[in-house]
Amino acid sequence: MGQPFAMAQPLTGWLLLSMSIWADKRALSAQVADTLGISQKTWETGLPKRPEKFRRAMKSLDSHIEAAVGQSAPECAARRERALKRALQSLSEDSTSLPCVFFHQTLGIAGGDALENLAIRIDEVSFGILKHRRRQDESPSLIVDAAVQMHAVPAGSVSVASNLDPGLDATLMLMARLDRDIAEKILRDDGKISSLFGFLVDMSHPDSGHNARHRLLDLYYAMAVIASGRSLPEKAPSIRELEDTLLGGPPASGGQSWIVRWRTKGKRLLLEDVETISTHLANTKSVSVDVDHLFRLLWLMAQFWETIEVGGPQAVLRAGERYRTWWNAMSSPGRKESDPSHQYWKIFQPHT
Repeated sequence: MGQPFAMAQPLTGWLLLSMSIWADKRALSAQVADTLGISQKTWETGLPKRPEKFRRAMKSLDSHIEAAVGQSAPECAARRERALKRALQSLSEDSTSLPCVFFHQTLGIAGGDALENLAIRIDEVSFGILKHRRRQDESPSLIVDAAVQMHAVPAGSVSVASNLDPGLDATLMLMARLDRDIAEKILRDDGKISSLFGFLVDMSHPDSGHNARHRLLDLYYAMAVIASGRSLPEKAPSIRELEDTLLGGPPASGGQSWIVRWRTKGKRLLLEDVETISTHLANTKSVSVDVDHLFRLLWLMAQFWETIEVGGPQAVLRAGERYRTWWNAMSSPGRKESDPSHQYWKIFQPHT
């Protein structure tokens, strides 16, 4: 964020790291400075120290909040506003301390009420650690306690993971709740539900199969086919099928396929690339639903799991098993868990 000396909010390391892998750090720092209405040089030394300049920065942030809310989809606009207002209030009360609102501002605005409340509760746990009101070694139990207190899981359904990084555990928990919220909207028939994010996680330890980015593109293809009203194929799509469906065809230059470069990690898959895919699908007359929000979330989840993959198959296996533990402990009223039966989904096996 342009301030290498500043400590990140406790428990947020995994989510921050996954965001930085495919991001331009310089551009991110410049964006924050612009939001606050200050120079990047000023930002790199911290928030403005003079009261008048600090007030102007807060006013600029307030204007940014209004603009962001105005551009948000109706279902998350109110959540985004609450999250940004919490950040503004925290900075106004204490400009020398980190505002612990990160989980609310990111995952917390993307799902339902239960997810938002749970994200705020994890931010409160993080704040307690930052202010030394709770010990760092209490974090694993505090995360499980928070889930029980917010009625996200029944008491006793999830054990404390003392051997897992607590920030990772908190992120997995919030993602599992978001996964269920999104699946409820996407899977509208038969009263069934299954994990969408789980398709991104390769559980084939010790022999690693397709990475998260490879799985993401195959998942994009499936979502695009379903959105267009077509039937899914029986097998994985070819490179040309992926190009035609997601990009409208191979590169006009005749160069190497972007699909291949994304899969092999020869090229970063940026948010602007995801927006290009969404725009192409939106301009395809046969597509009748908005996939932009879903594709953005799946992209973020793939970034996160790619971060886990850096640790090797054993790390993916451990995190994947914990993710499934959280998913299984949560509920979706009126829905019964059931894996998709179509042959296409078998190309993702094994997954979480």
